[in-house]
Amino acid sequence: MEADAALWGLEIEPQDTAASDGIWAEHLPALRAFLAAGTQWRFIAMGEGRMRAVGLDYTGVEVALNRAGIETTPRIWRDMQAIEIAARTALNEG
Repeated sequence: MEADAALWGLEIEPQDTAASDGIWAEHLPALRAFLAAGTQWRFIAMGEGRMRAVGLDYTGVEVALNRAGIETTPRIWRDMQAIEIAARTALNEG
């Protein structure tokens, strides 16, 4: 998981969540799900060689999560979508 996190510029270290400014334990399930599905992005061509991230392909995400053995709850799904929105914004900057 650390290698997947590194692709997004994140570091995941075991830590005491009460005294941490890193990833809170309550957010780890959504982060793990997002990283498991990190190859399932949809992009559109914008011309002149530019690409724009549209969002995750939810059909592919479902397969990726199933293959990784990750069960999602409505809360994990909502949190994962929040990560997706922030990642899409970052991918489309510039």
